[in-house]
Amino acid sequence: MVKTTPITEPMAQLNIGANFKLVAPPDGPARGHLDARDPVTATKKWEFTFSEPPLASVLATAGNLVFVPDARGVLRAYNAETGQELWSHYNGVGHNGGIISYSAGAKQYIALPAGWAAWSPTTSRPCSANLTTACRRTPVPSSSLR
Repeated sequence: MVKTTPITEPMAQLNIGANFKLVAPPDGPARGHLDARDPVTATKKWEFTFSEPPLASVLATAGNLVFVPDARGVLRAYNAETGQELWSHYNGVGHNGGIISYSAGAKQYIALPAGWAAWSPTTSRPCSANLTTACRRTPVPSSSLR
């Protein structure tokens, strides 16, 4: 790690105070993963591996679904018990924000930001999906969020 000096001219820029060198883990290339563990025994129930770390949050529902948006723009729904992929949808651009669930008009929805420019009107857009339709009317699991 190398300490850096903030840039203030011609305008302020992002400065996190240091430069970091990314190094792959000793057992292979950098990657991401999501594990599901038994909350009592901590034993691993299942694992899904990504080609790069997912940068968005994960949503687990009372209806036994786990929604995982990835950096390449794919939103996936898994069975929380088995890890079986039940549904996926490509949004066209990567995800790096939080995913939420809400209800409106007696329907349950999920919503997540998609894009890398912090809601820039040209590169980012919110995606809201009904549990029977998604951004482009793609079917999702029939399980309810409860």
